[in-house]
Amino acid sequence: MRPTGDPARFKTVDGLRGIAALAVVCYHLNGAILETYGKWLPGPAAWLLSHGYLGVDIFFVISGFVIAYSVRNAERSLGFLGRFAVRRSIRLDPPYWAAILVEIAVLWAGLRWGLAEAPLPSVRQFLSHFLYLQNILGYGDIINIFWTLCFEIQFYLGLVLLLLVHRRIELHFGARSARLLGGLVLAGLFLYSLAVRFEVFGLSIHPSVALPPSGVDYEALVSAFEEDLIVRALDSTGWNKNRAAQLLNLKRTTLVEKIRSKGIAAPEERSS
Repeated sequence: MRPTGDPARFKTVDGLRGIAALAVVCYHLNGAILETYGKWLPGPAAWLLSHGYLGVDIFFVISGFVIAYSVRNAERSLGFLGRFAVRRSIRLDPPYWAAILVEIAVLWAGLRWGLAEAPLPSVRQFLSHFLYLQNILGYGDIINIFWTLCFEIQFYLGLVLLLLVHRRIELHFGARSARLLGGLVLAGLFLYSLAVRFEVFGLSIHPSVALPPSGVDYEALVSAFEEDLIVRALDSTGWNKNRAAQLLNLKRTTLVEKIRSKGIAAPEERSS
């Protein structure tokens, strides 16, 4: 499983990273070509590329394995948490910040020469990106694929904090109690994630949203609400689909498909 030259790396994990990265690239390439030229591949190939987004899930699984493996023998303390955060920051932040600055420079140039419609990000949105808090604070992503990095950073910190809590319980109540409580917490989180994913017991990603009263056509109500949100997002961004997709937390290809399926017309088409 490991290469002979570098004992700190895994051949299988590196291979999976490559497959996942290629799948995501093909997914976005396919979406861009579909939007511009329409259907261009036969059925099986189109189906395969349309599921390339699953490469993101593979990345998350790999991250879980790599982080768990890297901290398996570490001394769990606040000092360890600080060192861990610094190491992750050194590895992820430079290319992330560089991408942010390049995107802002491109947006500025596009606005300067009339080649772009998207506005520059606000100062608050810009600053929130440096702590990976833009989605939690509701500012949206400057580049819409940044949501994966936010999830990854939050997972890293959440896992290490759980390990610190586990260590404290182990010191005060014993290893058996710590293992039992840790297992119960992880099992509970796993079951909750399944319940949210499949909307069991009325749970959803936004559990505070109340169910509609009896007698209301739920599907029609949701569809109308969704259409209104899409139109508002498009109108507020001057029909810039990239920016509207960021506001709605949707992939651009998903937004374009919803616009097409709902027959949403541009302002000039509505007035004619």
